[in-house]
Amino acid sequence: MAKCPVCGQRKGKRACVQHGEPVCSVCCDETRGKACQGCSHHSGSKKSYNYTQVPFYDEQMMDDTDRQRMAAWVAWALCHLDRKEGMTDRQVSSLLERVMDVLYFREKNPAFADPRERKRFTWFTGELMKVVKSYPDDQWTRVVATVWGAVTREGNEGRGYLDGARKSAPIAPPIKNPSVLSRWFT
Repeated sequence: MAKCPVCGQRKGKRACVQHGEPVCSVCCDETRGKACQGCSHHSGSKKSYNYTQVPFYDEQMMDDTDRQRMAAWVAWALCHLDRKEGMTDRQVSSLLERVMDVLYFREKNPAFADPRERKRFTWFTGELMKVVKSYPDDQWTRVVATVWGAVTREGNEGRGYLDGARKSAPIAPPIKNPSVLSRWFT
């Protein structure tokens, strides 16, 4: 991990729109400006949601092939992004949180940590819109929340979820249908 480009003393861990590369938390706090609007580290830019309160599936996934198919699609999409860009479980967790912001919390303009997260969200939701016609909104919300739970149980620091998912996720998308969720992602 590179040193902060502002102070040159600490590790740069926070993606920074203003500086174009990761900065340390101290410099992030001290150099915030108008360019930081919408950044998740900018105070007041992101509402705080309790994602553990989002309804999810537990045993109901075991005997329902539709829900398993939906979860397989989510795993495929996450693995596809990982193959293209290389991701960590923390980035997957954050992406799924932005999806829940829209699906469950009805957020119109979710806040993104950096432009890459916005790009991943745009791709993921675009693909999601292609496959959800046959399933109600609340089922997708619960499937996304279930996968988010699996990711966070693995621990967000490494790649425990992604490495496990890449072993079992299909190479091609498992289901193809037009969307009924477009009203949430437009």
